[in-house]
Amino acid sequence: MKKKTVLKVGKWGLIISLPILIILSTGTGVSYHKELQQKQKEETLVKKMDNTVSKTMYKFDDLYIATAVTLESIGNKEYKSWGKAIDDSEGDFDVDTEVDKIVEDNQKDIDTTKEGTEKLKEYITKMDDNDTNSYDIDKYKDAYKKIDKMYDYISNPTGSYNNFYDKFTQMDDEVNDSYKDITN
Repeated sequence: MKKKTVLKVGKWGLIISLPILIILSTGTGVSYHKELQQKQKEETLVKKMDNTVSKTMYKFDDLYIATAVTLESIGNKEYKSWGKAIDDSEGDFDVDTEVDKIVEDNQKDIDTTKEGTEKLKEYITKMDDNDTNSYDIDKYKDAYKKIDKMYDYISNPTGSYNNFYDKFTQMDDEVNDSYKDITN
């Protein structure tokens, strides 16, 4: 009689516990599957973001050098024009008037470089928005600050003719060094 009771309890125990084990196993499997899917989504998103940053960096590099070359050309024209205006004056040289005229003569190129620096700023924002810490975006931010500073100086020259070229050359060198830094 004891054997039948043990057998009956064992059967009922198996009948009751087996579905519970199946439910627990299925729940664990579903949970693991959801975690795996979430991890795959995150990895896909990171790859997409890294790809966006990489493509934006290439665009930044190309526009950066084009803008830098144009700024350098404008700065050289301004320096030569400023010197010529001084040489051609007969004692009635007005610095403000001449600098305004020099800037006006180069306004089309200045506007082009303004558009370039604004687009570079957009690229920085896009890189920031997609940053996964896979790339060194700070060197791009630093490069942007240098070219924007050079743009400000070229579009609104300040100081004297004697220090213009030194300051302009220093900024040009910094922009060139930044370009080397971002492309290496």
